[in-house]
Amino acid sequence: MTPLRAKYIQDLVIRDRSKNTQEAYTRYVCDLARYYRRSPELISYDEVTGWMYHLIKERQLSASSVNIAVSAVRFLYAVTLGRETLELMASVSDMKRATARADSEVEAILTPPRQPRGRPMTSKNTQEAYTRYVCDLARYYRRSPELISYEEVTDWVYHLITERLLSASSVNVAVNAVRFLYAVTLGRETLDLMASVPHMKRYTRRAEVYARSEVEAILTAPRQPRDRALLMTGYGCGLRISEATQLKTSDIDRARMQLRVRDGKGAKGRVLPLSERLLKSVSELLASATSG
Repeated sequence: MTPLRAKYIQDLVIRDRSKNTQEAYTRYVCDLARYYRRSPELISYDEVTGWMYHLIKERQLSASSVNIAVSAVRFLYAVTLGRETLELMASVSDMKRATARADSEVEAILTPPRQPRGRPMTSKNTQEAYTRYVCDLARYYRRSPELISYEEVTDWVYHLITERLLSASSVNVAVNAVRFLYAVTLGRETLDLMASVPHMKRYTRRAEVYARSEVEAILTAPRQPRDRALLMTGYGCGLRISEATQLKTSDIDRARMQLRVRDGKGAKGRVLPLSERLLKSVSELLASATSG
């Protein structure tokens, strides 16, 4: 046993970490050392971030497992090695664990968390959107974002608003993308950037209320029973399009008259009530689709 490992275990014991925690932390620190084939004392924070990315993207560890790894390296550098860890905490933050409401406590315990995305706290869609806007910024000036000034970023955002006529929500995604790039990836001070490219105010239009006949015309428009059932469920439960397209017949709990949404916004699940009329109509449409 190396002196560093002995001290690490000693620190864990002194701070009253459980036996399981000691073993898990030690296992991940050893994994970090094996990954780079050298002592963790010689591994930089950037390399720790690269190892975390490997755990998520290549090893595809669950959110809870990745969070244990994060805690293990934080403890190593902050306690055992006595280093300043603000930069480490910023670069390897805890991952958001998706919570899906289960039918029972047993299912809640046995159901593993949904696999999150590349960097902690950002979904797959967010990754793609952020990358798309950063690439757009680079193409606009035909050079790497590292060489683009904050004033030029401001001009690019102005171009998105006045020439590309993007919506406020799209512009805000672009703003978040460049803030993330300069603050996290490039590690720069971004107070000036945040002041020069603030978020746009989103104006909410008053919802248009359809007449009952119009709603009936929309819901009965699909010819296929399956499509009609999907449309009725989405309308009756107030689902997002992304939520409706992920539904399965097993998500309908007829006994409790509930609908389970597994992958809602923010990777969160929820349970919605089903009216007796909707449940009956959907059941009939699904039955006819199956028999047809």
